[in-house]
Amino acid sequence: MVAYAVRDGRPVTYASAFEQPVQAAPHGGYLTPSYHALDTCAGITHRLTGTSDLVGHGYATAQTGEAAHLGTRHDSFEALIAAALTNAAAEATGQTPADAA
Repeated sequence: MVAYAVRDGRPVTYASAFEQPVQAAPHGGYLTPSYHALDTCAGITHRLTGTSDLVGHGYATAQTGEAAHLGTRHDSFEALIAAALTNAAAEATGQTPADAA
């Protein structure tokens, strides 16, 4: 799983999602619990810091289901990278992401 967030203000981190070690799912594997921990952390971060400076955010994962707080789901890492670069270019030039594409 990969997630990104581009902001035009202060940077934020989702590292606190893993402040406590993620426990393996009952039938094994760390993807599902990590996915939920990251999504929960993103929601808390957005609530605490606001989203007015959020230019764009998204994620790509093999996990099924949609994340509530991680932004746009991308079908591939290639699509995620293109979107992240478009958002970063928009932020750097003062354009909207649609203008930077």
